[in-house]
Amino acid sequence: MQANTTQPAPEKETRYKGVRLRQWGKWVAEIRLPNSRKRIWLGSYDSPEKAARAFDAAFICLRGGEAIAGLNFPESPPAVVARTTDPREVLAFATSHANLLSLLDAAIAQEEEAHSFKKEEEAQVEEKTAEESSDVVRANAAPPPPVQVAGGSFDWSQLPLYSPTTTPAAEHWEEDNVEGDIPVCSEMSVETSSNSRYIGVVFQMHSYG
Repeated sequence: MQANTTQPAPEKETRYKGVRLRQWGKWVAEIRLPNSRKRIWLGSYDSPEKAARAFDAAFICLRGGEAIAGLNFPESPPAVVARTTDPREVLAFATSHANLLSLLDAAIAQEEEAHSFKKEEEAQVEEKTAEESSDVVRANAAPPPPVQVAGGSFDWSQLPLYSPTTTPAAEHWEEDNVEGDIPVCSEMSVETSSNSRYIGVVFQMHSYG
């Protein structure tokens, strides 16, 4: 059994009134004057739709606003203008209407680009504000908790600070014990209920005679 090799039929190209494709790839538009063999040249365009809109504008110029039924795009007719058969006026109106959508598209694209740029600027401002707020929070943050000793939760910062003082009794002792008893210090370890160990100093009296 032979496979079917028939290619699908190509999509039929849309044909517009007054529009032709030239060999160099441009689409041209022209229109015939009413009750005459003369034609008015309406320009060359890069798409058939533009050329078709040029024909519609020229058609309205020549036949008036009531001739909408004969347009390529009756759903979007050109603005009604005074009827004229002057080729220069017809060409000017046709060219203007043909390029109208292109101008609108360019304006919309420009507006969208400006809107996108504005959004980007707003995002940068918000990011900078967030960074500044974060810096302020860090600057006002509470200091870190005191260092804890191993095996307990004793807060060394709570220990009272004492300054050494000299009492009259100590001065008298120094005078009487120049050659007598000499204190010797030794370390003392005390276990607390929180398993913390305190290191103290104990003075012991030793006599040397």
